[in-house]
Amino acid sequence: MTYTDHDMAQPILTTNSKYTPYRLKLTEGLHLKDDNWNFVSVDNSEQGTWPRVKGKLIVVGDCKHTPKEIEILPGTFNNNPGRFVLWLRCTHPPTFLPKGQTVAQIIPTWEHLEEDNIPTACPVHNITEVKPQVGCELQVGDEAINITGLLHTDMDVTVIPAKHWPSRWALENVAGHVQGIGGMQLAKQSKSVVQIKGPKGQLASLRPFVLDYREPLLGRDLMAQWGVTIDIPDPPQDFWAAVAEERPTHKLNWKTDAPVWVEQWPLSKQKLKALEELVEEQLAKGHIVETTSPWNSPVFVIRKPGKDKWRLLQDLRQINNVIEDMGSLQPGMPTPTMLPQNWKLAVIDIKDCFFHIPLHPDDAPRFAFSVPTVNREAPRKRYHWRVLPQGMKVSPIICQWYVASLLSPVRVAAEKAIIHHYMDDVLVCAPTDDVLSHALDLTINALVVAGFELQEDKVQRMPPWRYLGLEIGKRTIVPQKIGNQGQNSDPCRCPSAVWGIELGETLARPHN
Repeated sequence: MTYTDHDMAQPILTTNSKYTPYRLKLTEGLHLKDDNWNFVSVDNSEQGTWPRVKGKLIVVGDCKHTPKEIEILPGTFNNNPGRFVLWLRCTHPPTFLPKGQTVAQIIPTWEHLEEDNIPTACPVHNITEVKPQVGCELQVGDEAINITGLLHTDMDVTVIPAKHWPSRWALENVAGHVQGIGGMQLAKQSKSVVQIKGPKGQLASLRPFVLDYREPLLGRDLMAQWGVTIDIPDPPQDFWAAVAEERPTHKLNWKTDAPVWVEQWPLSKQKLKALEELVEEQLAKGHIVETTSPWNSPVFVIRKPGKDKWRLLQDLRQINNVIEDMGSLQPGMPTPTMLPQNWKLAVIDIKDCFFHIPLHPDDAPRFAFSVPTVNREAPRKRYHWRVLPQGMKVSPIICQWYVASLLSPVRVAAEKAIIHHYMDDVLVCAPTDDVLSHALDLTINALVVAGFELQEDKVQRMPPWRYLGLEIGKRTIVPQKIGNQGQNSDPCRCPSAVWGIELGETLARPHN
């Protein structure tokens, strides 16, 4: 393949007839919690014009699509390697990169190697301030200089810039050239063998090339003698699962450490059966564990409004008396009337939010309960909660704090979007459909990774959106309609009111 003058005049970032670069996209979502370099896999399956590009290709960040807080380690490779891997890091963690996010682009070099024996140096000019550099000492005879060089595994030879080379160290012309991105240069090489000492005392003896270049480039000839290795850890099987294991917890402040024991009251056979089934369900989900805690509070069940299902609740009034209050984190609900007009919306309703927020391990045994047996025919089983129990007075505040901690990196990564959060309701607002889709994906991934359950029918993408008792249309915001019929006529219209009535009756008559 040959390039005409017209081809050479085209911008180097263009790689096909439509003048669009090859862009590399993540194959999996990635949560970056620190500024360490990460080894990631990117997809090249949709690059349709690979065979047209010959020679070496360069990987750098994509100035248009790569998030500004993401740095890419530049590199070069041969045409169409089949599977890409990439080093990247976040300069301002935390942030989240969704699956399909463009993180880099490929630029072809214009040179075409005619002979395999020409030493090649293909440095990338767009190198960030954080580079794989090492300090080393060059010594000829009794004279030594110290330089900082860039490790580059794609270089055959080590290159020292002419401006750093001592004039007293003799050079000689070499038959041939050294070829790189900057073009062909007549090769000059040290006449004497130079001893190069690495940062940990590694020694190499070689005759480096001296070229008109801006910084030292340490090639494979040097790294082979130093014994340099690249340690690439295997990517975890489930990166998000590892992240989820490090979920934050909020320790409670207690007025007393003396155990509080409130005896379990009797339950009817029907309710006891429902309780046993609910306990087995919570045990299977890991929300409770068996315990020998000296604390105890009674549990009971009530039927869910309009359904043949039961809800498990715990009477924590005595426990609440010994828990110190927490200040309100969000004294009021956000109002959607402050959102920009004509922006795109989506609303997420988190299912069973409390049951996916962990209790601090030191606090969990204090939320213990007992499951009685009929006629005390066998020892009762005892459990304590590992997640926020419903009925604890500071559960709403911890819920607010916990969900906010998950959404904090999303707000940074999706800075063009507005995210409203109140308890288990999240509203995402963005100026365009693309920005909304990106922000919504980040939000959903952050919640799912933390273990929350999101049902597709609970993600509202089209108007009217129902949010915090309001019905949001394209141009109007009105209160949701609440039926005033009795419980039997339409029990699903106001489940909270019905639930409150049944709860009050249950606590007033615990023997039932």
